[in-house]
Amino acid sequence: MKKQTILFDMDDTLIYCNKFFDLVVDQFADLMEMWFHSYHISVPEIKKKQAEIDLDRVLQNGFAPNHFPESFVETYEFYSELTGRGKLPEETERLYELGSSVYGHSIEPYPQMYETLDELQAQGHELHLYTGGDPAIQMRKVTEAGLERYFDDRIHVARHKTAEFLEALIRSHQLDRSSTWMIGNSLRTDVIPALKTGIHAIFMPAAQESCPSTTWRWTSSRRERTLHFPPYPKFPQPSTAIPIRMPLAPKDAGAFLLSAALPAAACASAIRTD
Repeated sequence: MKKQTILFDMDDTLIYCNKFFDLVVDQFADLMEMWFHSYHISVPEIKKKQAEIDLDRVLQNGFAPNHFPESFVETYEFYSELTGRGKLPEETERLYELGSSVYGHSIEPYPQMYETLDELQAQGHELHLYTGGDPAIQMRKVTEAGLERYFDDRIHVARHKTAEFLEALIRSHQLDRSSTWMIGNSLRTDVIPALKTGIHAIFMPAAQESCPSTTWRWTSSRRERTLHFPPYPKFPQPSTAIPIRMPLAPKDAGAFLLSAALPAAACASAIRTD
């Protein structure tokens, strides 16, 4: 078996993340709807505005720990000015504390995460963790999840996950692009940078509660099939893969779509070669 270099994203690839943000956003929107009820501002409107503000902050400043709670406050200020409703310091403080609470939740690994990493490590693959966010917050997650034993000194935290950062990582570690994989749940920060830098990519949309618990899917330009985990299929050659609506992919790199409720386990199946 040819040894591979595998770069894992962390949030919503190895451990749950977005569902905790969604819960806090729901609480925020409920509070806002209650405070602005007489102005007939709907919960979907509030969520949309908060998401726009939050995304703008991330694009401008990266994953700073204050961007999320500040997006609550800025959304509150936006609707206060729009409606003429007075701003109250205690409400602003409450929203900031609510937004900050998302960083205090306990780590919840995806099902079979440890078994997957154990198997890949036992097979001799070189594992890297490449995640975006505030270094202190991300390293707390790494420690709490016990991920150091798999990634050792190959843990990379970037405020902005870009093709340039990934290129520098590949060069500094002298990675063989033909046998290097990026696995993550984001097209923008995982798949596209990987394809731009000439390595392989596996796109793993965040698991949904309604997904079957043992089903995953890969797609290629020639066929599509649904498999159950296990067994281990032979992974198709990158040249037959569909870059997922990405004209940016170089000819020698491919992206595969994996959709699973057990995404980490499915990845072990996908990468394993005969």
